[in-house]
Amino acid sequence: MNKIIFLTFCILSISFSSVFSQEVTPPSIFDEGVDTTINPEDIGDDVRQWAQNTALKFRELLKQLKKIDMANKRIFLINAITESVREAQNTKELLLMRFSLNRALRLEQTFQGQDDALAVNYVLLPAVKQAMTLYEQADLPYLEANQGKPEGEIIPPYYANFTKYNVGFLLVTSIMNKTLEGQFEILKLAIAWMAKDLLRSPESKRNPTNARIIVNLELLDHSLKDIQCPTQSLNNMIRSTLLDSAHQIVPEANSKPTPAIVVAPEPPPPPVPVEVSKPVNRSEKKKIFEIVTATKARSDKINECITTMEIAIDYVETVDDFIELLKPGVSSPTEEYLLAIDHFVVKYAPKFLSLSPTILDITRVKTTMTNTKPTIEFLETCISASNSPVGNRADLLEITEPSIAHPNEWYSSKLSELRNKYKDRF
Repeated sequence: MNKIIFLTFCILSISFSSVFSQEVTPPSIFDEGVDTTINPEDIGDDVRQWAQNTALKFRELLKQLKKIDMANKRIFLINAITESVREAQNTKELLLMRFSLNRALRLEQTFQGQDDALAVNYVLLPAVKQAMTLYEQADLPYLEANQGKPEGEIIPPYYANFTKYNVGFLLVTSIMNKTLEGQFEILKLAIAWMAKDLLRSPESKRNPTNARIIVNLELLDHSLKDIQCPTQSLNNMIRSTLLDSAHQIVPEANSKPTPAIVVAPEPPPPPVPVEVSKPVNRSEKKKIFEIVTATKARSDKINECITTMEIAIDYVETVDDFIELLKPGVSSPTEEYLLAIDHFVVKYAPKFLSLSPTILDITRVKTTMTNTKPTIEFLETCISASNSPVGNRADLLEITEPSIAHPNEWYSSKLSELRNKYKDRF
């Protein structure tokens, strides 16, 4: 039985080397292989020095970017990332930060001819920030833990863990691309990268669940190779498959969640609508909404959560969708996290009202809010809007009831002011 399993993985490794050999077209220094044999020189001083210098260079780069316009930011970031990758061309591609940078260059190519802000805010800048975080939280600890070990005792980085927690970024990036072909290309790259990462981790690929994922990804990749004109339905099917696969991946035993890519700088830029060749119907919107909101639960970073919500709001079709979107992506959100969500509610109150909510729906949203000032702002928008569902004084009284058991004096007085201000409308 063990011989059969071993043979299966050998075949898979050879198969993926062939199937994914055309995943990238840049020079060989940007290619990725599936090589898990690590020698002491592969993690020597030159690798450590490259990682350290790259992190320091990027820290200075972020300061310089503030003075550059968007078009030049894109060029500046591409050149900086390319230079860093080339500096490492004589060493084995091993560290997670290097994978992040390589992949950013490939993803940027799918945004050719599109808004520079998309490539900067959703690919290049997030990759630079993640590379810096990976150096501190993953790559440097990895190098230190394996320093001085002989060949055969050096374990690879936690590649399965890396791919599990990066899929959300790739899905959001694919949605932000403005063409179906660009989205499709990103999703095909995501298939290849997930499979290669699993194959690259000896511990991971021996797991039966991960082995099944590898086989399924190979079959999916094969089924897509001759498609020239992807559809929205096809892209959504791939997104669903990737998301399901990521949820199922069993990471390495001692790994911790890889720092997720933050998909926009602070504050998040305005969401850019996805342009498709035909209108997106209700079922397709629902599928995209589910995919995007699922990525929210994969990070505890406030700005990443809000950016994901900013993207998903375009695909909200019902009041239930809107309320679902307001749920925190973590089990124990901080006060700052909850305040950010409350501000999101205020910002998108007009969207909420466009969904034809009832008085009960307003109350449902109000009870999700934990900060009094945004709650008052939300309620006033709901009352004063031309499409307000508040039709009489009873409705007004109902929605201006305190949503907490022991309201403070300020909150109570503001609710009273709302009642007095709008009571004569009815």
